[in-house]
Amino acid sequence: QKQFDLGYKHVICLTLSSKLSGTHNSALLAKKMLNNPNITIIDTQNIGPGVYFFLQRINDWLTQNPDVSPQTITDKINEEKLKGFLLCTINNLKILAYNGRISKFRFLIGNLLKIHPILKFQKGVLSIEKKVRNLKNCFNYCLKKILEHKTANNKLDIQVIYVDDEKDAKELLAQITNLANPQIKATLYGAISPVVAAHIGYKGFGFYLNEITD
Repeated sequence: QKQFDLGYKHVICLTLSSKLSGTHNSALLAKKMLNNPNITIIDTQNIGPGVYFFLQRINDWLTQNPDVSPQTITDKINEEKLKGFLLCTINNLKILAYNGRISKFRFLIGNLLKIHPILKFQKGVLSIEKKVRNLKNCFNYCLKKILEHKTANNKLDIQVIYVDDEKDAKELLAQITNLANPQIKATLYGAISPVVAAHIGYKGFGFYLNEITD
């Protein structure tokens, strides 16, 4: 209501993934209480880095065309959110066993073999993307996925994330930077949301990637 009181005609609210957070339902409830049709609630199906990316995109669209309609912005976000994904590594399989994603037997075998699962978060769904051995292979797989998504017609926006320990995240950022591709922009987002941190543990790290085609 404060924004309308300031003279704004339409409010667009971007929420965290409705499958991981209650922010979407809270926003819908607030809209219902205000009973104002000029409020658009968008479930980004994402977490912090994804929401930040969309805020940057909205700023770009408004800079290019201050008269762009709320519906156009909504359509663009709903299209682009399908392209983005988060990849993150797990240093300790114990967190997966605790969350019931792997059995105790797989936990024991994985620890013996020093397995590092790589999780993927896309369209609001968290899944096991890949299992690799040792940290070097984690970096290699991350770089491989980045290059797989780079085409002649797109740009990549990458935000590197970590839980509490930034050392490996900074190393990943350095390796992405060393690709020396001007069409791949990589930055250090910082510590990830507790919503995701609970799934990947203390030394987890990774990146959020989205494609830009315009």
